[in-house]
Amino acid sequence: MPQAATAVSTTTTINVRVDETVKRNVEVLFDSMGMNISTAVNMFLKQCLMEEALPFQPKVKRNASLEKALSEARSQAKQNGVSDMSLDEINSIITEGRSEKRGH
Repeated sequence: MPQAATAVSTTTTINVRVDETVKRNVEVLFDSMGMNISTAVNMFLKQCLMEEALPFQPKVKRNASLEKALSEARSQAKQNGVSDMSLDEINSIITEGRSEKRGH
């Protein structure tokens, strides 16, 4: 009688450097869900393959000083009757804002 073919599972190791505190915290989190980091990473990677993309949208939080600089740039452009500012002008205002924040 022929034997059924058995799927051979091969694995590999991925070494990833993470902040020690992050690692400890996710170990506790994943443990509370009944899994370890390896299982969670495998879930993440498989989800990436299924969606053919990251399974979440990366976002960057804007900080207050950047928001202030952008607001000042818009106000200055409006006051000067300029609908568009050059990148150099915008960078100059941002640099000014950063200098003021540092007390220079």
